[in-house]
Amino acid sequence: MPLANDLGGGGTEEDGGRSKTYCSLCYQDGKFTGDDCTVQEMQQIVERALKRQGYCWPMRTLARWQIPRLARWRKS
Repeated sequence: MPLANDLGGGGTEEDGGRSKTYCSLCYQDGKFTGDDCTVQEMQQIVERALKRQGYCWPMRTLARWQIPRLARWRKS
């Protein structure tokens, strides 16, 4: 999700500050929500959230395409 458009203002770090990397859907209190969530499941979550917010399909597709490239799922 584009952080600028995140209704939650971005995820939160352990100290309560805002994450500059992850949105409020997947990152709270310095931890990922749904640690067992797969890339495909997160893509579905983001698709539904962006659709509810009125994003057009090209923007939703771009967001889904970027998810596997996030550090969370990037292979070390």
